[in-house]
Amino acid sequence: MANLKPVMKGSNEIVPFDHPYIQYPQLASTKMDGFRLLNLCGEKLLSPALKPFPNNNMTEHLGELLNFCLKHRIVTDGEFWSPVLTFQQLQSLVRSHDKSLNDLEIKYYIFDAMTEEEWDNNLEKPFIARYLNYKQTLAGFPNVVLVEQQHVTSAAAAQALFDQHIEQGHEGIILRQHNALYKHGRCTLKQDGMWKF
Repeated sequence: MANLKPVMKGSNEIVPFDHPYIQYPQLASTKMDGFRLLNLCGEKLLSPALKPFPNNNMTEHLGELLNFCLKHRIVTDGEFWSPVLTFQQLQSLVRSHDKSLNDLEIKYYIFDAMTEEEWDNNLEKPFIARYLNYKQTLAGFPNVVLVEQQHVTSAAAAQALFDQHIEQGHEGIILRQHNALYKHGRCTLKQDGMWKF
């Protein structure tokens, strides 16, 4: 089984879009208010604390993806989320042992992926390569959404995209540097690896 390692997290410090450590262009995606979900090669579904989720139906809900990841030894990182449920409603489902996940638009929003070897040995490719790979390799599985990354070239463009997301009812955006490697743990400002707004 793939090694237990922390998921990558953005810096906790609040910075403006024109912070000198943010080097544009960046890739931007929607920030969702769900449950971070690490899939270790289809063998374990874990929280950021590397604990299994209580709901026994999650494995069946993502069965086809998990079988594929098991066969091809792929680790995925993403968010378990539904656009029609509040965080509290989703929390109730995820933390129960046997509540059904069907017909609630609950999906696994994947925003990063790599092979087991890359995960275990810190051999991952730059983020832009990982993104282009997961968009192709993991397409078409039930209850899975591959998170779109938008190219933003300036602080003004990032601010405009953020404002648009807030108007649409989203929580915010995440910026990822094109060449960022996957850091196991929280990024620092100087690493320019992941920014959350």
